[in-house]
Amino acid sequence: MKKGLLTHSLTHSLTHSLTHKELLVGDLEELWLIFQEDAELGKYLRFEIPRNFAELEALFFSWEKKNKNKQVVRWGIFYNGKLVGIVSLQNIIYQSGKRIKNVGELGFWVAKNFRKKGIAYYSAKKMVEHGFNKLKLHKIIASCVVDNIGSQKIVEKLGMRKVGLRKDHYFYLNRWWDMFTYEILEN
Repeated sequence: MKKGLLTHSLTHSLTHSLTHKELLVGDLEELWLIFQEDAELGKYLRFEIPRNFAELEALFFSWEKKNKNKQVVRWGIFYNGKLVGIVSLQNIIYQSGKRIKNVGELGFWVAKNFRKKGIAYYSAKKMVEHGFNKLKLHKIIASCVVDNIGSQKIVEKLGMRKVGLRKDHYFYLNRWWDMFTYEILEN
């Protein structure tokens, strides 16, 4: 089989195995298991991994509130019907005073057993398309911890360009973390 045909076949198979939908309370059990199985995941997230199920529920309901205020679009990433990650557009701002912004911030993560399979890339790609086509955003930004090479590769593959480095952006796990910032404009 030629490389192009193999790549197309894998892409076709992957995209037909992936679904994206709003997270529901019923998905929290699977989400809890992911957090329990992947201790490393927390160092790249914008939130601390909940220590117990009650904290996870509180986190979920805080997400729901932001969803209702149209500040966030958050989808569960399901691979063959199993929750394997989350993709989102956060901090959506359409207007600030008289200034029109139409900007959102892309975020995504995938459980460790499902990384390096194209799942995060195709999910992020769908969310970027949703941001530009449905939400009518003008710009989408993304931030990646400097150590997170996988996320950097994904946002660069999406066509985002690196626009800055934020030194010592936050303190977590007994150290300061640097972040790269990326952006892409509509069209």
